[in-house]
Amino acid sequence: MNGTREKIFCKLLRKSKRGNVGKLWSKIFNFYCHFILGFEFSPQTQVGENLSIVHGARGSVVNPRTIIGNNCIIRNNIIIGNNGLGGAALLLETM
Repeated sequence: MNGTREKIFCKLLRKSKRGNVGKLWSKIFNFYCHFILGFEFSPQTQVGENLSIVHGARGSVVNPRTIIGNNCIIRNNIIIGNNGLGGAALLLETM
């Protein structure tokens, strides 16, 4: 994905985490992810610095309880889920 889409994604993600105003931004964020970028990503997901979304990450799904570390990359058709036992999410970090 080019830098402009990533910047828009990050701005919408930050705004969607605000209090009462965040509910509206959360809906805008979900629309942007589903219909513009083509992947499922929840505002509840914790994201570190420098997240990179390659090729728009079409077809990818990220669990809302996932914690994504710094400098991670999400590519096409990636599924980050849980093990089904208590909803524990996958922790991603890079060196």
